[in-house]
Amino acid sequence: MENIGQRIKQLRKMLGLSQREFAEKIGKSLNAVQKWESGDRIPSEPALKLIAKEFNVNEEWLKTGEGEMFAGVPQLQTSMHFQKSFKEYFQVSFYDIYASAGNGVEAIESEPKPIQIDRLFAQAILGISSGNGLFMIQAYGDSMYPTIKPGDYLIGKFYEYENFLLEGSIYVFRIGNELFVKRFKKDRKGNKLIFKSDNPEYNDIEITEDQQAEIKIIGRILVNLSKL
Repeated sequence: MENIGQRIKQLRKMLGLSQREFAEKIGKSLNAVQKWESGDRIPSEPALKLIAKEFNVNEEWLKTGEGEMFAGVPQLQTSMHFQKSFKEYFQVSFYDIYASAGNGVEAIESEPKPIQIDRLFAQAILGISSGNGLFMIQAYGDSMYPTIKPGDYLIGKFYEYENFLLEGSIYVFRIGNELFVKRFKKDRKGNKLIFKSDNPEYNDIEITEDQQAEIKIIGRILVNLSKL
C-alpha cells in the first residue's frame, strides 16, 4: 500500500528534483526528506502544509492518496512548468555563516537558504557546468588575501559530489567547531593533508594520517563572486 513517503518521492521525481533540491525548496534537511521517502519518519502536519503550498499540491492527496495530485491545475501542465523552471536555474544553498580565511571561525549549524542562479549566467560567466551540490558561504579573515578578501561570497560544490581533493584548489573544511578556507597541496613525502594560505603571514595547516578523522571536507570553491 502506498504511503506518504512514497507519494512525496513520486512528487519529487515528477518535478525533476533531487532529494537535496526538494529539501531546500521547503527549508528542510536532506536527512528529513530521505527518512520520509524511506518510511523511517512520517512528515509532520506543518511539513505537509509546506510541501502542499510550495508545489501547489493537493494536501488531501499527499496525506491519503485520494484526489488529484495538484490543486486546481492540470497535472501535466504543472509538471512541465516546474521542470522548465528548474532547468533554467541552478539551485544554490546559502549558509548564513562565515568560513575563515584566517585562523578559524566557529562553525554554526544552520538551515540553508535556497538561492536560484540563472543557468546560462552560471555556465557562461561563472564557469559552473552543473547545478548539482552547490553551496554559498561568506569568507572571513585575510589568510587567503589577495585571492579572497573578508566578506567575499564564495560558491562551491559539496565534497560528496566529487569525493576527491584536487591539488591547487581551494576548499572549505571543518576541524572541530571551526571552519576554514584554504588551498590544498599534496604531501610529496607522506600521507599528510596540507592546506596553505595564500597570505604568507599565515602558517600551513597540516593534518597527519592519524588526525584525518578529525577533519571534514565541506567542498571545493568554484568561484569568488566578488571577483566578477
